[in-house]
Amino acid sequence: MGDGAIYPGSAISAGNTSSVQYSKRFDKSSVKNYFSFDIEEDAGRAYINVSGHCDEGEVRIRITSPDGKLYTEVMIDDMGSVDWNKSFNLDGENSDKTGTWKFTVQAREATGSIRIALRSNGITVPSF
Repeated sequence: MGDGAIYPGSAISAGNTSSVQYSKRFDKSSVKNYFSFDIEEDAGRAYINVSGHCDEGEVRIRITSPDGKLYTEVMIDDMGSVDWNKSFNLDGENSDKTGTWKFTVQAREATGSIRIALRSNGITVPSF
């Protein structure tokens, strides 16, 4: 069982827009990783993207919103791929989407890779 290769991520800021990216490659790996990022109250709009493929095994990505509730779970299994996107304005009914978003990445005997990206007008650099 390999531990896989982890690319902890990168944070880029240009003008008012910031982006954060987390990438991980798996080689018959069984691992569990956590990371989080903050969306600031004045961000205006945010975009989340989860993409990847799995040649064997299984990868699950749990996304927990700032209110502590499970927002969604994305799963990739044998010979599968995913390109999940979500965007939202952060005013009115979506004001609860500002704060700390948490991600749990769990792989079981997985071979493949994932990429999680966020783009917004107000992001605090994540913890990995």
